[in-house]
Amino acid sequence: MPRTEFDTTCLSPVVFDFIRSILPDGSTMVEIGSGYMSHRFAEYYEVYSIEDDEKWICRCSLCLPIHYIYAPRKNNFYDEDAIRSGLPEKYDFLLWDGPWLDKIRPEFLKHLHLFNLDIPIVIDDINVKAIREAAKQLAAMLGRELQEKKTENHREFGYIP
Repeated sequence: MPRTEFDTTCLSPVVFDFIRSILPDGSTMVEIGSGYMSHRFAEYYEVYSIEDDEKWICRCSLCLPIHYIYAPRKNNFYDEDAIRSGLPEKYDFLLWDGPWLDKIRPEFLKHLHLFNLDIPIVIDDINVKAIREAAKQLAAMLGRELQEKKTENHREFGYIP
């Protein structure tokens, strides 16, 4: 099923506002999975967005600079080589919001070696059982607390400070 502007799987404005409250302007963020909020983030941050669907590359940028990392799916995750070559050396924040299918998103846990995890992390859609379990696993692996937060429409997101 294709994603649309009105799709309830899009990042909630509540999550956007939360990130704005914890991440200082001018910070560098990496988002796993781009979307309609990517251009909003780019108003305040340097954004590196990992995306597996060519249709979403630059679709949301609205003339704002977003560093898209096109990483087609390989073995139920993004292409590791594309991620390695596209990520900045240093970044301040990680938004885990992809791949967007709930059965695939937990695959992130098999690819932690690609990412800096010594930074704050937000995980969207933890109301989905598989994603919640993966978020709990990540927090446990990092020895940090998973804070569970609610948005509208019975959706939830997690925060690992």
